[in-house]
Amino acid sequence: MTRQHQDESIFLDRLFEGDDERDRAIFEPIKQFHKPPKRFTHTGWQLVAELPKDPQDGDGQIARIYEERMPARFFKVEAVAGSNSVGEAKPGFALSTGSGDEMGALCVRIAQAIALGMLGLNDE
Repeated sequence: MTRQHQDESIFLDRLFEGDDERDRAIFEPIKQFHKPPKRFTHTGWQLVAELPKDPQDGDGQIARIYEERMPARFFKVEAVAGSNSVGEAKPGFALSTGSGDEMGALCVRIAQAIALGMLGLNDE
């Protein structure tokens, strides 16, 4: 293997590291919930954060963030089905984004809104 191929291989390998500087920056607002794998697999969604329903607001839902590496980073937010403060069922749903750090930061904000009861799915 040539030196150039070795360097490229090392670079690509680093893109699958789990707790890297880029992820730490993306998940800084919810770092207490960020639990990435040590190493991502090529493709396949992996759970990286789970935000609990806000105990002060019964209208929130558990929000999970998944990340997929190809090596580009893709993100998905899942709201877990539950009930609101008056016991009405709230359906679960998932949203996904394109690739990139800004998309990850967007998913973090969406997950926070879901957990706080600020965002949900209305099928009416």
